[in-house]
Amino acid sequence: MTIHWHLLNCADKPYTVQRSIQKEVDDVIGRERQPRWEDNKKMPYTMATIWEMYRWRTVAPLSIPRDRNKNDNAPVSQSVLRTRAPKARDKARAICL
Repeated sequence: MTIHWHLLNCADKPYTVQRSIQKEVDDVIGRERQPRWEDNKKMPYTMATIWEMYRWRTVAPLSIPRDRNKNDNAPVSQSVLRTRAPKARDKARAICL
């Protein structure tokens, strides 16, 4: 689902986001070879847009259930299920876009 949002965002912004990603991919990888994992270190804008999509439209808004800690206001016998959505929506944590 996150990749779906990423593609929609690129389609919605063909002259900014999509063009910038394409230019960076062409500059780093070119058209003669397949991308390699090591290429991501040379493509900060592309990676930032990918991470931004994970932040913006996360697939799993809930985290793994955890036992409570001393800072939680829940009985010791209960597990805590925290949501990641408010933190993900914090614009101060945004990378780009």
